[in-house]
Amino acid sequence: MPYSAQHVAGLRSTRATRNDRDAAPPRGETPGSYSVSAWARRIQLPGSIVTPLSALLFAGLTLAWIATASRTPGSRATGANVAAFYEVHRHSQRIGDVLGTLGIVCFLVFAGGLRSYLRQQRRTDAAGGVMLAAASVLAVGLALFTGIDYALADAPGRLGPGAAQALNLLNQDLFGPAVVGAAVFALASGVSILRSRLLPTWVGAAALLIGVIALTPAARIAFLALIGWAIITAAAIHFDTVHASHRTGPTGTPLAEK
Repeated sequence: MPYSAQHVAGLRSTRATRNDRDAAPPRGETPGSYSVSAWARRIQLPGSIVTPLSALLFAGLTLAWIATASRTPGSRATGANVAAFYEVHRHSQRIGDVLGTLGIVCFLVFAGGLRSYLRQQRRTDAAGGVMLAAASVLAVGLALFTGIDYALADAPGRLGPGAAQALNLLNQDLFGPAVVGAAVFALASGVSILRSRLLPTWVGAAALLIGVIALTPAARIAFLALIGWAIITAAAIHFDTVHASHRTGPTGTPLAEK
């Protein structure tokens, strides 16, 4: 049965109105910002994946950095010895520095995911803020190591003995920011986890122990332990998030028990 011209015009008007309504940005957003945010929402990864994935990448890249980099000369090495070492190992050192830098980026993403998860409890606001600040300090401290080491390995033949010795001394002894950042991050994370009660108590207690060890001469062991702790914590967050999603409906409302 053929449609009348009036019926066809009505269908077109209804379809145009629906398209305009769907394309209209929410109140308070401009059309440009809304289009960008809508595009970002379409490509974003589930929150339950980002935190564990960033923790795994942080651990893998950091361990690869440690394994790739050769043992550098000590703080008392002469400039000539430092230049000779980096002339031989320049490629492996630079590869390790790039891997370490990428690992730092993944660590910051993990720290942000941990903070976002713990914000479910307002009692963790103060400790969570300290945790993020300490994560930034730790990232800066590690970036100093990778940056100075890359500078030494980039063109060791162009460095004079004095410059090579000075950079190597900084590379060996400028560990204060990394140690302080690791210790405070672990301590603040432990306090936040214990206060929130969202994760097992032993996860928070382990973080406190790592933070205390980081302030001792065994800081390197504490840093390695922090890598393993990050993987365990991210896995616990992932399983808790997935379990919580099974208890709620698509709109986040609790499902009725059968």
